[in-house]
Amino acid sequence: MRTPRPVSALRSLPPAVIYLLKVYALLGIVAMAFRILLLLLNDAGAHDPSDTLHALFIGWRFDTTIACYLLALPFLLLLFDHFRSGRATWPVRIVSLCLAVLSIPVLLILAADVPWSLHYLTRLNTSALLWSDEPRYMIGLVTQDPMFRGFLLLFVAMLLLVAFLLRRWRRTYSRARNTSAPPHARRWSGTLLLLLTGALLALGMRGRVARKQPIHAGLAYFSDDAFLNQLGLNPVFTITHSLLDHLADPAHRVTLMDPERALALCRDLVHAPTPPMNASPIARYVPAGDTTDRMNVVIILMESMGTFKMGDYNGPQGLTVVLNELRGRSLDLRQCYSAGIHTYNGIYSTLFSFPALFDQRPMEIWRDKPHRGLARELGDHGYRSIFFTTHDPQFDNMAGFLRSHGFGQIVAQDDYPSEWVVSTNGVPDHRMFEFALPRLDDLAREGPFLAVLLTTSDHKPYLVPDDLWYTPRADLPITERIVEYCDRAIGHFLDGAARYDWYRRTLFVLTGDHGLNMGHTYDMPLSFHHVPLLMHTPGGQVPARAVATPCGQIDVAPTIMGLLGLPWTNTTLGMDILHQPRAAMAFCADDRIGCLDTAYYYIERPDGHATLYRYADLSTEDLLDVLPERAAHLRDLAHGQMQATQWLADHDLLAGSSPANIP
Repeated sequence: MRTPRPVSALRSLPPAVIYLLKVYALLGIVAMAFRILLLLLNDAGAHDPSDTLHALFIGWRFDTTIACYLLALPFLLLLFDHFRSGRATWPVRIVSLCLAVLSIPVLLILAADVPWSLHYLTRLNTSALLWSDEPRYMIGLVTQDPMFRGFLLLFVAMLLLVAFLLRRWRRTYSRARNTSAPPHARRWSGTLLLLLTGALLALGMRGRVARKQPIHAGLAYFSDDAFLNQLGLNPVFTITHSLLDHLADPAHRVTLMDPERALALCRDLVHAPTPPMNASPIARYVPAGDTTDRMNVVIILMESMGTFKMGDYNGPQGLTVVLNELRGRSLDLRQCYSAGIHTYNGIYSTLFSFPALFDQRPMEIWRDKPHRGLARELGDHGYRSIFFTTHDPQFDNMAGFLRSHGFGQIVAQDDYPSEWVVSTNGVPDHRMFEFALPRLDDLAREGPFLAVLLTTSDHKPYLVPDDLWYTPRADLPITERIVEYCDRAIGHFLDGAARYDWYRRTLFVLTGDHGLNMGHTYDMPLSFHHVPLLMHTPGGQVPARAVATPCGQIDVAPTIMGLLGLPWTNTTLGMDILHQPRAAMAFCADDRIGCLDTAYYYIERPDGHATLYRYADLSTEDLLDVLPERAAHLRDLAHGQMQATQWLADHDLLAGSSPANIP
């Protein structure tokens, strides 16, 4: 008598689950094989083994996301087949055909990506379609290049293998389904397993457990090694997102004026010399100051901290005791405006000195475009750099962008003790500050440093921590108690820093990432843009005084470089406001544009409707027809600033050219 073969754990699963697992494994193995092939063919030099493994792990995550999207429709069809009675095999035939058809573009992208990545050091994107209107050129490019021909053959071979396996697994599924338990029995244990599989597919499609943001390309940016930052990406993921961005491009790109006119306006504004061939038209060399002081630089970028909360524009009184007291002991630039209304605007414009362009997300869409930025400029003078945030470092692609653009360390939610994490915002502000102090002391022992600390507590959900070093005012609503807490947390940080030797050799810069719409006066409220900008030196290196010149976040880095007296080449639209005062400042709120000088505030809306107000007394009288020339001047300044930035990004000149080419 024949002994029955024991049933393995895999064979005991529902046929639909087994089929999905096989296809998932196949997709993952194929994608990883192409990634490893890219790694083996790369000749950029040796890579750190642990970082290489981390890049491959990231790659598995991206591959999983793509595989789960491809399996979504097959899962629904197989779930239907799970409940269906009868022996007809048409559902699995449709699934097999669907996967076979989808395999063609997927495998083609995977194969084409390897030579593309080796050449451009970036994963496949819509730039590969630049010559799509010249099919003969594209065909010639593929057929005449030996490497492309080799990968074309590899694509064909992989396609045949996938088709063979899908056909074989379809037959195995049909036999297993028709010999398994009847439908009424399958509806219990089998249904639970299928539903669990569906939940895992949904999670895999999202790519991350964190609630703030699903998987995105910035997650792959973890190292100073540019190749490894790219290795973890999946080209199907990158080209899909690139296509989506390309389709949405008309709603994002700046088309406000002729680029040549915009560049001419900006060159005059920043006093840039005539550029040499292939150089940025706004680049200008800034020589060393009379006195060079390599002070440490600590930038505190405060969430939603507008001057309205400090009492300006008839705002609440007494909430920001620390900041208001610090004003009298600091260089106080009282007319500073945020570039936009989002944190990513504040981070990017403060550290990289370019303006907001409508609702474009520069740290995501420009992640591969070279930038200089404050960290790299100071790094050229021996500074180490570190960025602190309280929450998910991948939100708005902070970690990926900053790490690949000069910042040596990123400290975020996973670095703090887990018991400190209290909300989606991560740890409270004062916990971040306490965590930062000993790390800054370690950096100071090695030389000068740049530290940026991004606060988050003044962002919903508001949560004032318990067991504080002060007693919060119980008579205040939570929206004001949280402002009081954030202000006191900064004072707590400064008091703690005063116990270290590096304190008196440090330039503390405090500004808001943006303000907050307090719902008053204008439909583009100044409370959302007017932010404090305090530059404080406990050692007295920078004299305390108030400056009323209009400026913006884009001027923070150049002004810091000026205070330090360090030589550099400014390739940005930012200016050292103490040596080159502005007449006006422009900013953006997604689909609206604002620009103001010392007296008038110009607002332009997406439908083209514009207004001009005398904002000093918050007048709501529209003076556009009364002062058309003043309005036109402010409009051109704003349009020119944005259009010039778009042109520089399009031509990969955000980093300008080497200082040696700048007269």
